[in-house]
Amino acid sequence: ALVAQSSAAQRTSQVLVVVGSGVSAHVVLVSEQSDGTWASTVEAWGHVGSGGVGSASEYSSATPAGVWPLTAAFGSAGNPGAALPYRAITSASCCISDVNDPQYNTWQERSS
Repeated sequence: ALVAQSSAAQRTSQVLVVVGSGVSAHVVLVSEQSDGTWASTVEAWGHVGSGGVGSASEYSSATPAGVWPLTAAFGSAGNPGAALPYRAITSASCCISDVNDPQYNTWQERSS
């Protein structure tokens, strides 16, 4: 019911809900059904930042609280059928966290 009433539900037909408790998280995919109701379609356990969920910055280990669009999917194997653009992780995959790097906060393939 909360998802159906959210502003996110007005913009999409699926919402991925992450409820953190410490570093653990309950992850639920909630999808709009053909009759307009919303239902949990996939559930799993996951992890959030070592600082839990809350106010985040580059200098915090918390996972940011809020509503965020999902723009891509990734994994260690081939695309399992994601409708989003998919990228396979390699041993050189990294997200640049150096604020002084021109590629800050982007996915890159690098040796260091």
